[in-house]
Amino acid sequence: SHLTPNLSKPMQVEEIKRLSWALALVCLQEAAEDDALEKKRKAEALTKENQSAGGVLGQAAGVAEGQNEKEGNAQGEEMPNKPDDKDLPQESFEAFLSESESWITKVLADAVAYSKVATSRDKDWVQSVIDGTSGHKKDKKESPVQLKLSAEFNENLWPALRTRGWKEESDKSGKKVYTYKGNTVKSISAVLDATPRFHPELAKMVSSLISSVHATFTPSEDPHPASSMDIDKMTLKSLKLFLLDCAPLQLLADRKTGNRLSLNKRTLSQ
Repeated sequence: SHLTPNLSKPMQVEEIKRLSWALALVCLQEAAEDDALEKKRKAEALTKENQSAGGVLGQAAGVAEGQNEKEGNAQGEEMPNKPDDKDLPQESFEAFLSESESWITKVLADAVAYSKVATSRDKDWVQSVIDGTSGHKKDKKESPVQLKLSAEFNENLWPALRTRGWKEESDKSGKKVYTYKGNTVKSISAVLDATPRFHPELAKMVSSLISSVHATFTPSEDPHPASSMDIDKMTLKSLKLFLLDCAPLQLLADRKTGNRLSLNKRTLSQ
């Protein structure tokens, strides 16, 4: 279920800024994907309708078109791409990016500023958190960083959360989860994301814990910097990778739920 922060307790300014740019960029991504899917469905429906209406004539035209294509190839002529060959998601993304010029520059500036102080996440691990499988036995062995994070969390932050009503339980599959006032959180990272919103007084403890984990890295183990973006070179694929690195895990996991927050192209125009 969704986490519902106590809005009477203000979020930190940096948290609000991070969630704001992440929401805007997720909206841009999903609007492009939805638009491309809609165009593909319309094209397929139109093709089926034309085939049905054309009958024998349509089949004859198709044969003629195929023959022309073969002849063109035989003469060394380059045939134009068919509609199915287009990268529709990227085309839609570029169109929405152009339409969003009035605000996208500021959003990207905030996002890139955050990425400069963030470290790259393990994409497979992030995807497992999004899919809710991060605690399954089939997952690869935890890295030293994850083990350190678990140890620091259990020793320092968890006692404080437990006195505030948090509980450690198991879901139907036997995976460890954390619950608070009827809400379920599936990973330690998600708990860290949620803690400052529920308990602002613990925000410094969370920051200290994360800093402690980062400080344990040796130079050879130091993670790569988080992905960054250049508006002139940005693609839909690079945006998705950036979000996996830098967006709040809770937001990414929300996009997989049935009652997720509605973000679409209509939202971009508001």
